[in-house]
Amino acid sequence: MKARAQKPSHPVDREIARFREIVADTNDALLLAEGSAHPDAALLDLCAEALHLLTRAEKVRKAVTGVWQRFDAGENHDLLRTELDQLHEDSSAAVKRAKPLLSRARKLHATTGAGIYAKALVVRASITGAPLLAVSLAEDLIACSELRATLWPSAREGQP
Repeated sequence: MKARAQKPSHPVDREIARFREIVADTNDALLLAEGSAHPDAALLDLCAEALHLLTRAEKVRKAVTGVWQRFDAGENHDLLRTELDQLHEDSSAAVKRAKPLLSRARKLHATTGAGIYAKALVVRASITGAPLLAVSLAEDLIACSELRATLWPSAREGQP
């Protein structure tokens, strides 16, 4: 039996901050009527918040492992059980808050590399792999003319 491949450990805090920065710049541009808005600003905003919630849930799930180790070491079981319950509640709440964001992000088409990347990060961060969002990501990748141009030079433009 093959062992299940683990997700690579990759902090997404930098990406979340960058997505939020792009959204803030877009909002400023719209408010001040100068410059152009980022075409995927709404998608980046949704993905940044979903990533924040999903990575928070993952950190909480990792904390559960530490509590179980203390449980095995013989610490006060009642206190540890209370701590475990709180951690499970925190993780579930974060995932529950992320689900509607995933649904909304799925309905938005990524039109830039940043939007495609944002969707991919959310799919990777999801415990389930966010299958409907993954399909939306695949559709965005297929529809991305810039990606097709890098895969097939202009001489073969008409060929898939």
